[in-house]
Amino acid sequence: MACQKTIISFVICITLFFSCSSEKNKVEDSNQNLIVASQRKVTDSSVTNEKDKHTSSSNTRDMLAEILQKHKGKVIYLDIWATWCKPCISCMPSTKNLQKEFKNKKLSFVFFCVQSKKDDWETHLTKYKMPGDHYLLNDLQYASLNDKLQITSMPRYILIDKNGKIANEKALSPGLGGHVNKNLIEEINNLLTK
Repeated sequence: MACQKTIISFVICITLFFSCSSEKNKVEDSNQNLIVASQRKVTDSSVTNEKDKHTSSSNTRDMLAEILQKHKGKVIYLDIWATWCKPCISCMPSTKNLQKEFKNKKLSFVFFCVQSKKDDWETHLTKYKMPGDHYLLNDLQYASLNDKLQITSMPRYILIDKNGKIANEKALSPGLGGHVNKNLIEEINNLLTK
């Protein structure tokens, strides 16, 4: 029985991994500039506070430095996702519930959308109304980020501590179907109390 559960879990993980990998190849390459939608309001259906950044690998470094400075003294839950990634999208309701769990706490949510078209990204922002800082990375920025983090599958979650150091570069997902991962809550609470 335990062996069957292990095999079933393995098959589910492999299926999710390959669904993202095969869908990724369908996305057209784009050289769109980085778009920042900073602190979107839940009720706002449009992208606010947009500003363009020039494409270069140093922009990724600058962008990360800006994010760390903006959220100094807070724990950051970084969500790396793509509009074509079904597991990424299926985790969003749980992310919203995780945000509710930590409302008014020193936890910031930052979202990097990669390998996606601007129109698809904006559609998802409008549909899911996820509070937090949203960034659309172009191919060069994603490549620079990938060099640092070796992203082999999505979604990818990273926890950054209050001092701006990566606490867990392969953090737990928020959960599925709106249910919040209790182990992740515990990990975040531990970082908040340090």
